Amino acid sequence: MRSIETMDSDEAARLVDIVVELARSDGGNPVVVSVYGAHGLQIAYRCMDGALPSSTDVAPAKANTVYRDAAPTSGYPAGWQPGNWAVSNMTAFGGGIPVPHPQTGAQVGSLGVSGRSEVDDEVLALRAIKALWDQ
Repeated sequence: MRSIETMDSDEAARLVDIVVELARSDGGNPVVVSVYGAHGLQIAYRCMDGALPSSTDVAPAKANTVYRDAAPTSGYPAGWQPGNWAVSNMTAFGGGIPVPHPQTGAQVGSLGVSGRSEVDDEVLALRAIKALWDQ
């Protein structure tokens, strides 16, 4: 039997807390954060006060897309549309990032951040993942 290494709920909650802390401290727009475990289920979520309503759908879609494709959402070619997938709740908006295991590099989860520009969402996600494993 094959086992899947995944983030646990405490690690996912810490990752969400780190994203929110970074978002509050940098003065940018509030964000929505979604974390999926390596098993493909959402295990942590937070919507900051004042976040865009559409981000409540987009952040989980980013995390789901990363879970399914094991790649950042920013890596899709320009013009790629969600209709190109047979699976719903996926997006090509940047801001979805794989969460690698700190020692093995294996994907143990996925992080979706939404509420800012695609580039800013991705930078915030990358900073949070680095901070999670630096603790």
